[in-house]
Amino acid sequence: MFLGEEKARRINVERAEELLGTGAQTIGTACPFCQSMFRDALGALTEAPPKLLDIAHTIAAGLPAQPPKIAS
Repeated sequence: MFLGEEKARRINVERAEELLGTGAQTIGTACPFCQSMFRDALGALTEAPPKLLDIAHTIAAGLPAQPPKIAS
C-alpha cells in the first residue's frame, strides 16, 4: 500500500463517519483495501463498531444450509 501524508482529514475517517451516521449494524464491501481502511477508521472512532463483512460473506449468510432438492 502507498499513502502519503495529507494535511486534510483522512478519507477513510470521513467515510467511516458517514457509515456510522447511517446507524447500520453491518457494513459490507467487496474491496479488501476498503475493508482494511474502514476497519482502522471504525476502530478509532468507536468502541463498538458495526460488523464489517465482505459482500460475499453477506450473501453466503443468506443461503440455505442445505442445497434445495431437485425433483427428478
